[in-house]
Amino acid sequence: MLTKKEPGGGWGWIITLACFIEHVLYIGSINTMGIYHVYIMDEFNEDITAVTVIGALYISVSISGAIIAVLLNEKFGERLVIMSGGFLLFIGYASSFFVTAFPVLYLTMAIIPGIGMSLSYSSLLVAVDKYFTKRKFIAMSLAILGGSFGMVIMPILMESLLQKYGFHGAILVHAGISLHVVVCGAVVFPLPTENVSRNSKISKKVDMEFCKEPKFIVYLVTNFLFIAAQYIPATQLPDTAVSIGISMDEISLAVAMLGVGSGFGRLFFGFLSHCFVNHVIKFWIIFLAGMGLMMLMVPYSTKMDQFLVFAVLYGFFDGGNNVGWNLSLKNLLEPQYYGRAMSLALLAEGIGCAIGNPLTAFLRETTGSGGIPYFIGCAILCVSAVILIPFSNVKQTFQEQEIIIFDETDSELEKFKIHDCNNEYKINGSTCICKKEIIEK
Repeated sequence: MLTKKEPGGGWGWIITLACFIEHVLYIGSINTMGIYHVYIMDEFNEDITAVTVIGALYISVSISGAIIAVLLNEKFGERLVIMSGGFLLFIGYASSFFVTAFPVLYLTMAIIPGIGMSLSYSSLLVAVDKYFTKRKFIAMSLAILGGSFGMVIMPILMESLLQKYGFHGAILVHAGISLHVVVCGAVVFPLPTENVSRNSKISKKVDMEFCKEPKFIVYLVTNFLFIAAQYIPATQLPDTAVSIGISMDEISLAVAMLGVGSGFGRLFFGFLSHCFVNHVIKFWIIFLAGMGLMMLMVPYSTKMDQFLVFAVLYGFFDGGNNVGWNLSLKNLLEPQYYGRAMSLALLAEGIGCAIGNPLTAFLRETTGSGGIPYFIGCAILCVSAVILIPFSNVKQTFQEQEIIIFDETDSELEKFKIHDCNNEYKINGSTCICKKEIIEK
């Protein structure tokens, strides 16, 4: 008899905590980029367009590199890949301490840490996904919530370090903090499994046919678009505020308030998706449009309290979006495609991010209009929401997979149908796991 053992508790919550901490560091680091930009411009006497490329390149590499991380996970497992990413983060940031020529920062502060984060970010999400079935939405929401804490903690911490130690001292401390990712990877053990008898084989073929589906193509376009605008406030708001006479201390508080709003947004979206599983895409559309409309507040803000209101409201919708893009994928495609589909989505996001921030910063500098990035961001986010509407009623589907038992002569004895992958099953008293890398005999 075939019975399924659900991997949905115990050590899985430790993996969730590790993913939470990694999100604190990753999203927190992204939100400090705008603060770093101001100090880098002073330290190296560079303009805003050149400096913005550092943040855009870091985000782009860290997101789009997920497609390589998925392949490495399949070969070496998530644990080794995450720990390797943590060491690369440390090497990149620590090397920045010795940099005296600005162009080298593209390598040490963007490319090397970006590769490191790409290995750990997607790998921890995949690890959480493997450990949960029924509680998956809750676990994912809690893990991603770490990003909101990072948005609150990291800008205030790094602004304090930058004031006290300058750019080079602060980046060295940042390097030490990033080593926590290695610890996060160390706790990610593979699910316990025993080998099925040598006469038992699992039949499963994973293909890339999902890439041809219109709903997935539109999903990729949406990811490309929203990420092009998403980090405009985090990377350009400090310079926007300083240009109208607001101090760095004050604006770092506004950047931190993005995290406060984001925390509520993530929790609220997680609650909605848990209660209304089949309406996740509709909620995501609403939050994308909300982000776009909130962007319109910045060009007309002249006082600190107005920036604070913007930060909380934009952070709320941004936080929901950060949960929505991930959970919506589970409604669009069958579970066995999640890892590869997520890596392609992150690749699209990486390309979008590489274009969006530098382009809007360039247009702001050449036109002399500080509101240009936010008007463009509003338009992009609203378009990304509208194109999803035709697929807003898509519901979760599960494709049956087949387990075949063979005898010693490779004759087929029994077949079993299962509705999920990456989960543990009992076959005649022995334990096995349906894995993506096992293919049909």
